[in-house]
Amino acid sequence: MKRFIFISSILCLFFLGILFFSYIPFNNDRWLEADDPFQTHLDFLDDVFLPGEDIVLAFRLQDSFFNESIMTQFLTFKETVNNLDSVLSIMSPLDATVILDQDDSLIIEPYYDALIEGHFSTLTEYQQHFEASMYHHHLLSSDLKTVALVITIDNEGTILERNIRRRDVLSFVYNTIESFPMLSDYALTGNSYVDYYMNQLTRSNLYLLLPISIVLVLLFLGLIFRDFLKVMMIASSVFFSLLICLGVIYLVNGFLSIVMVVLPLLIVVIAVADSVHILTRWAQVKSHHDHAETAIQSTFGHIWKACLLTSITTAIGFGSFYFSDMLPLKRLGLASFFTIPLTYGVVMGLMYVWMMMFKDRLFSSKFYPSLKPSLPNFVVQKFDFIQRFHKVIVFSLFALCLLAIFGLQSVNFETNFLDVFFKKSSKIQQDTRLIDTVFKGSSQLSVIVQSSEPDYFKSIDVFNYVVKFSQKISEHPYVNSVQSYSDPVSMFHKELAFDSSFFPLTEDQLNQELLFLEFSRNDEKSDVLSDYIDFDYSNSHILIKTDNLSSRYINELIQYVHHIATTFFGANYFITGTSQLIDVLGTYVLNTHFVSLFFSMFIIWIIMIYFYGLSLATIGLFANASPIILILGLINWLGIPFDFATVLIGSICFGICVDDTIHFLHVYYTQSELKKPMEVRIKHALRNLTNPVTYTTILLCVGFGVFYLSDIVLLTKFGLFSILSFCIALVMDLFFLPALLIFFKHNSKVS
Repeated sequence: MKRFIFISSILCLFFLGILFFSYIPFNNDRWLEADDPFQTHLDFLDDVFLPGEDIVLAFRLQDSFFNESIMTQFLTFKETVNNLDSVLSIMSPLDATVILDQDDSLIIEPYYDALIEGHFSTLTEYQQHFEASMYHHHLLSSDLKTVALVITIDNEGTILERNIRRRDVLSFVYNTIESFPMLSDYALTGNSYVDYYMNQLTRSNLYLLLPISIVLVLLFLGLIFRDFLKVMMIASSVFFSLLICLGVIYLVNGFLSIVMVVLPLLIVVIAVADSVHILTRWAQVKSHHDHAETAIQSTFGHIWKACLLTSITTAIGFGSFYFSDMLPLKRLGLASFFTIPLTYGVVMGLMYVWMMMFKDRLFSSKFYPSLKPSLPNFVVQKFDFIQRFHKVIVFSLFALCLLAIFGLQSVNFETNFLDVFFKKSSKIQQDTRLIDTVFKGSSQLSVIVQSSEPDYFKSIDVFNYVVKFSQKISEHPYVNSVQSYSDPVSMFHKELAFDSSFFPLTEDQLNQELLFLEFSRNDEKSDVLSDYIDFDYSNSHILIKTDNLSSRYINELIQYVHHIATTFFGANYFITGTSQLIDVLGTYVLNTHFVSLFFSMFIIWIIMIYFYGLSLATIGLFANASPIILILGLINWLGIPFDFATVLIGSICFGICVDDTIHFLHVYYTQSELKKPMEVRIKHALRNLTNPVTYTTILLCVGFGVFYLSDIVLLTKFGLFSILSFCIALVMDLFFLPALLIFFKHNSKVS
């Protein structure tokens, strides 16, 4: 009866966990802390000049946009979408603002209103006027066959509310397009769409990869143990650990991000690895005992400390991300720091309960008869070779590490946001390339010029500074266009036709033209100033449009803008926007990479010194730092730029790779009590640990290898290089670590 209640409780909690899992939202909006200066600048830009978030639709048409039937379908589609409550505004060639001289009076209105009111006598006149405007190449391609529709939606509310709003608008757009055959060929981009796409991709990858990982791991366990009870024991530890993991993520973060996806899969592998070590230790211990209970107690007495140390080191490896300036990594570190030790407690507790409840069944059963000691025997036989050539092995390892470190002196970071997360063949990449090709670019850099004086930007001298600054920035080869409040002023000035100039020449002219343009603020449809100037004329926004650039080009452009802006505006400006954010993330990634890696190495080294002494701890540290150094060096030598994936690889893989080393050093160190020679201790450790560390390495490769199936580039690279790290770490533990022990002739005794 107790067994039935116990198993039923596990199943009930498992299904409750699945239900809870389905309610956790996914979000990738925030990358910086709210009080980070760069995030503060972004928030200022959004609040003052660019409220809401954009979905950019680019329709590829069969004929010119100014074809009457195409324009009618486009208008109907636009008005249908505009009726949604969550849509704040829409911008298209029909909604762009035009200034016209009608009967000696100037009017300002949207292009389509001008057409309806008869201010354009024909579509041809509309076309000619639009092609001469500042909107051409921004909203309509040069061949007039690709038209942009920018939908701005509300971004207020909670994470869940924003995700629901994006989903509803995009679903409505997809369904509505089906009713307009002339608009069936389209591309999608914009910050709102990218965020939604990332959230959906995160969800689909976790829902796909997590079950695949669990199934593959359990199948491998079935091949090892060939015992349904043992597999069920480990499976229950995995499911309970996952439940704890999701609960901690929800409490710490409130949602799952594209970076946080790593943690649930890691917990699967950790729970399985600790369970395997317990069962392999049980197989070695039970033959020396007459009673099951004493054998179980002896098993946990031998294994608890080593598993605790591995949990602590892994928690440190992940927890070191808490010191990152990037919010997703910081939250990953915090959630990991609590989740991994809790996983250790769950595994130890559940495995003990299972073993006590089924002690007779386990005590009488054979331990995975399909596995033979051939691998441990092979490794032990190679020990003579290791002992003979230990100097060659150690010096070869030193040389490889030095070569890798030399390569790391010139690291390159990839800040092209789309390339970091999305494959080149993905639809979002293809759509972005289309926007870059036919319009003025998909990325933007914003310069905010500030003053404490109201009406500061009504000064003709300041206006001319903005014009000259824009012209100077436009000369840079990476810049497609520069927009500021001088553009609508120029548009108005040319309609006045006082002279051949493009801009007002006196302050009176400027103020008269600005006064007229201010009337547009009363009509949201024809507001041309709000994107570039605030209400009291103390802050100005200059928008720089570029293609989806890579890190090197973004940084080069930002340095150029800083140089020119300092010349014109002194210190009264700041740079922000998506490109600036990506450049900042590049700097933060490199800082996080080295800080987290060295922090985790130092703390783990201190812990190992406490338990195993200075010399053993230092040898173990080098044995585990070597795989990471080699992998990072290989990444750099292959010309693969550093990004979020390599940041994860460094600290995480070190925290995991050190686990098997700790098990090896633990067995080696405890054998010192028997005062056996060093060679005997090494052979004893190899004979007892070769199988379990090999199994855990395979499990790690299976668990992290599923990331290679992901369609997120970050996870694919992380999975691939993690597998390489684990394999190198296995070779290091079985061959290089014994060579290091012999080389330094370590013969410490337990004090």
